[in-house]
Amino acid sequence: MKRVYRIAALCLALLFVLSSCSSGALVRPVSELLKPPLYYPEYEDLVEAFHKNIGTDVDLCIPRSGDYSSAVVLEDLDSDGSNEALIFYRNEAADAMANMHYFDELNDRWISLGNFKGYGSEVGSVQTADLDADGIKEIIVQWSFSGVSSGDMLSVYRRDQSYNGFKEIATELCALSETVDMDGDGSEELFFISPVNNGTVTQRYARLMKLSGGAGSIIGETAVDASISSYVSIRVEKPSATLPLLLYIDAMVGEQQMITELLYWDATLSKLVAPLLDEKTLTHTQTLRNAPIECADLNRDGRIDIPTQSEVFSETLTGSSDYDEVYLTVWKTYTPDGLEDTAYTLINQEENYLIELTKNEAKTLGLRSYPRSNCWIVYQRESPDDALFSVIKIPQDRWGEEEFVSYIPIVELEDGVVSVFITQKGVRRGITEEIVLSKIKKLS
Repeated sequence: MKRVYRIAALCLALLFVLSSCSSGALVRPVSELLKPPLYYPEYEDLVEAFHKNIGTDVDLCIPRSGDYSSAVVLEDLDSDGSNEALIFYRNEAADAMANMHYFDELNDRWISLGNFKGYGSEVGSVQTADLDADGIKEIIVQWSFSGVSSGDMLSVYRRDQSYNGFKEIATELCALSETVDMDGDGSEELFFISPVNNGTVTQRYARLMKLSGGAGSIIGETAVDASISSYVSIRVEKPSATLPLLLYIDAMVGEQQMITELLYWDATLSKLVAPLLDEKTLTHTQTLRNAPIECADLNRDGRIDIPTQSEVFSETLTGSSDYDEVYLTVWKTYTPDGLEDTAYTLINQEENYLIELTKNEAKTLGLRSYPRSNCWIVYQRESPDDALFSVIKIPQDRWGEEEFVSYIPIVELEDGVVSVFITQKGVRRGITEEIVLSKIKKLS
């Protein structure tokens, strides 16, 4: 017990985007066009063509997210072996709308082939994909306004052979989009989520658009979680012998909580399906967690695991006003029969590590948390006064001291080293440095 008290005393003594086009990081004067990552010197002729067609009193708009992180997109859209160029910009006026200018390279010269006025002051994201399998990629742009979370405007531009340029063929209200072959026909579709306000509440619908005959049509739609405050990421899992292609969408509910939405295309019913959605409440209680932890292929088997939290794992410290609850994070994999548990972890996001547990350890171990120093003490529930090991951050300027020679380093931070100390009780229980290093890992 004295060992526990000494660890506790040490714990007490040692008391983690670019958000908008209007920020300095996402708006650059055109005079910076030659500077990476906005552009590169070998395209000086394109810079000159831009000056001639647009002028210099404009700001370049960098997409907030998506496949491209530059205001200048170079892509071989028409499969002719040479790149076309898309430049996103807006006039310097505070209320100016973002634009997309399209250039093609002909006879070693950049030729302007059109300018498109956007539907917002910012560029949310840019994607290119051949949605109708004609060998020419479509351009998909999300236009957005700074500080507006109700949704972006999604535009789809298709090459018009009649005048060798692009034209807009579809516009949709959109909060998230991805190009993916959901129905397995060998051609990509445009998946997106639309917020719809009926006057009292905002509902959200996942929709699938297919291009055919030069136009886009919605081939599938399903209601999704209505409680979302913002979307974080979308992941695609390839189809298998027992499951179709799956989309995993991580989203925030409020400021701290996160859920994962799961969607797929039911080939038998020819419809989009959200199998984890509670149809009565239109929420995802099955995948709710109390911290913004994104889904991941945790054991690297090609399957995406969904983190869930429902059980408080840490011991409540009587009389501690600064006590933080630590939840057991149970990772689940989707199967034809529903969600199945695949892993159990304790996650410390602030100090960037996690502790992996077996199913039995999740039932038999306990955790005592000292939040001021972010020190965790792990013990057997049958004997809570006898610590097995502690995880604690040692200040950088003290790490080399003799007092910490028996501590095992796990994660090195700017202000300290996250390390593990195994107690004599832990040693007698068979806990070794090898076991600790296999169970306690740095968050990627």
